[in-house]
Amino acid sequence: MQATISKALDIKWHLTERVDSLKGSQRPPRGRQAREDLSARGAISSLSNADIKMTVVSESYSPSIAPLQALNKINLRDLHLETHHRGNLLVLRTFGHSTDVSQIQTFMPVEDETGDVDRIAIFNFGLSSWPEKRLPSGIVLAIKEPFYSSVSEDIGMALCIHHPSDVIFLEDNYSAFPSNWQLPIKVKTASEWKLEGNEALKKKDFIKANHCYSKGLAVVHDIDIKLDLLRNRSQARLFLGSYEAAKEDAVASTQGTMHHD
Repeated sequence: MQATISKALDIKWHLTERVDSLKGSQRPPRGRQAREDLSARGAISSLSNADIKMTVVSESYSPSIAPLQALNKINLRDLHLETHHRGNLLVLRTFGHSTDVSQIQTFMPVEDETGDVDRIAIFNFGLSSWPEKRLPSGIVLAIKEPFYSSVSEDIGMALCIHHPSDVIFLEDNYSAFPSNWQLPIKVKTASEWKLEGNEALKKKDFIKANHCYSKGLAVVHDIDIKLDLLRNRSQARLFLGSYEAAKEDAVASTQGTMHHD
């Protein structure tokens, strides 16, 4: 037991030393080969078979409270290691498949609109409440005030997300949504979007439900349908962990006004 503890402490010391040495360094760009590797193998090529598995847990920090529109948009190439990018926003699209390292830690390959790729490490995200228990491919995320950091000795660096409220699932009508990722517009009424969202909510597909209710709110004219959409979207966002956005929708549904990010 004493030998195991000594080995763990030694690994921890080396990890801490590496974190300190990398702090502030610019993140290196990743090319086509990196994307092919992430697409084929997922965010992690293989899990360590080591007797002792160590994960770097950064010092606790508060979730971002900055409004989305107040943040400056950056790309992956602008990131620096072991740094909280205060005042900035990173827009990414998932691809490939996610890898669960533990019950509280999930990795997923992501890309920005320039084609640069990397991976996100999501902690305490409640993926068990999602239909496939995994982060889907092809969704667009806005990461508020991103933190790029070491996550373990064998896995290396990743964009770490410790607070679910630091992630916003972007609809294509958001100003921050990349134009080259927008899909052809589907013409539907607010009632049709509401019904589609309700079906998704029943299936616990909260990402799709949030999408449908947002689409309905973008075209709604009837006040009763509008309030229903706000209430329903609030519920979907609660399950997604977007508590501030859920609160805004809930408040708006009682006042008859809409709030936009």
